[in-house]
Amino acid sequence: MTRQYTVKEMARSAGVSVRTLHHYDQIGLLHPVRVGANGYRYYGERELERLRAIVAYRELGMPLASIGALLERDGTSRIAQLEAERRRLLANAARARQQAADIERSIVELSGDQTMKHADLYRAPTARALARYRQQAAARFGEETVARSEAQWQGASAPEREERLAELGRIEAGLAACCRDGVPLDDAGLSALLERHRAWVALMWGRPCSLEAYAGLAQVYRDTPAFRDRYDTLAAGMADYLPKAMETHARDGEG
Repeated sequence: MTRQYTVKEMARSAGVSVRTLHHYDQIGLLHPVRVGANGYRYYGERELERLRAIVAYRELGMPLASIGALLERDGTSRIAQLEAERRRLLANAARARQQAADIERSIVELSGDQTMKHADLYRAPTARALARYRQQAAARFGEETVARSEAQWQGASAPEREERLAELGRIEAGLAACCRDGVPLDDAGLSALLERHRAWVALMWGRPCSLEAYAGLAQVYRDTPAFRDRYDTLAAGMADYLPKAMETHARDGEG
């Protein structure tokens, strides 16, 4: 007889939460092979393989709707959709590089090393937004942390800066997909993304980012119009979803 897995066994095998499996069942992405008389769900080897594929595609930042369509296609059609996803990821990376350039110009301006061209202020008006964020960050996290973060960025090489922004792009693509798909705030996959984000923040700060500080950063994201606009551009409602997810992650981590 083919082995069957309980919901908890499936969740543990794929690194997701039981609640996530219930969500996948509700939206038709992954059904159990049978439901017992006691209401318990049971899954087979094929369902486990499908779940692992779903998790792998989610890590690429693919929306659940796209994953469901992808898994139902034949090999040729699947390759075509993966090519489309690759182009989307490359476009996100290009946007991240442009954002990196905008931030770098703003940092240079704030440091007094050179004056931004008048046209640049209109094309990428980030200097004043960055100044407002800097003021908020200094008030919440201290001037030393902000100064260290600026020193970390200015001291990094061009390839290091590009890789840091590329990693942020990968993380945010995954977080945006979670927001679009309505992934529960306590989902294990979402938590793993948030932990990567917290590690990225620590790298940019030049010191560990405690769970308490991470929750504080969530409030900064919630209160800062520039951040709200940025995240809602990535996914509708992300400006509210991400801070809630960060606070949930911080609270659950403390427990």
